[in-house]
Amino acid sequence: MSCSQVKDFITHRTSSRSIELYAIPWFLTMFTHVFPLHKIFHLWDTLLLGNSSFPFCIGVAILQQLRDRLLANGFNECILLFSDLPGISLNKWNH
Repeated sequence: MSCSQVKDFITHRTSSRSIELYAIPWFLTMFTHVFPLHKIFHLWDTLLLGNSSFPFCIGVAILQQLRDRLLANGFNECILLFSDLPGISLNKWNH
């Protein structure tokens, strides 16, 4: 997913103000509030070894993996989906 596709996707489903409801907590906590501990260990190992843009790449990977569900649901359902992040594969981030 290119940056323009991400922008189009976000614009399609959310307003610029609603991005704050899920993206800011992701980055402030480095995803600890939405993933189980075993995934956090793996994620943080990768974050510590990666460059400074890697957290953004993780955010984009989350949006890619949830794209179909996000487009099929309304705003409230999307926010709930972002708070749980069900079925997100960490293996897709390392490639």
